[in-house]
Amino acid sequence: MFIPLILLSAATAQAQVAQTWNVNNEWNFEFLGCSRLGTGFVECVLSAEYVGKDSQRSVYFSNQDTKAVTPDGHEALTRTVTALEKDVTGSRSFNVFQNVPFRLTYAIPYPKDFSTIRMLFLNGKRFDNVPVLGSAPAAASAGATLKTELYDIQLSGCAATAGGGYTCAGAVVTPRK
Repeated sequence: MFIPLILLSAATAQAQVAQTWNVNNEWNFEFLGCSRLGTGFVECVLSAEYVGKDSQRSVYFSNQDTKAVTPDGHEALTRTVTALEKDVTGSRSFNVFQNVPFRLTYAIPYPKDFSTIRMLFLNGKRFDNVPVLGSAPAAASAGATLKTELYDIQLSGCAATAGGGYTCAGAVVTPRK
């Protein structure tokens, strides 16, 4: 019964991140979350869909409109923006088609010591306390061993979530004899 709670905690952390919004009845966006990209970067992803009147449109998404703020207040500006598997950083335009979703990926330099982004600004939208998936947990929350009447449960790779719970990357459940 303990394991589903861990899975529920992970699902809750992801559900807290997912948000959708529309801009000027022309764009639908969904924030899909952020994950660790190597030791010095995070990758934040949006699903974007042009729903305007034209069948296609030439667009660009500026890396200057995006930044992350660390828990200790430092700003990190987006280094690259990728769309349709192409680097579109800066003012590089690309064509999109009406009602065809695509992903926007933002690579942001971000210290490996933090497992959450205090504030994230993407395309004019602000997100608070965004979990960074794949981050190394703080030493105090690295793992735990729990003993029940029937099982020994060893948790590893645990990190605090924005909601005050924990998400763990691994769990080993050993029946007691």
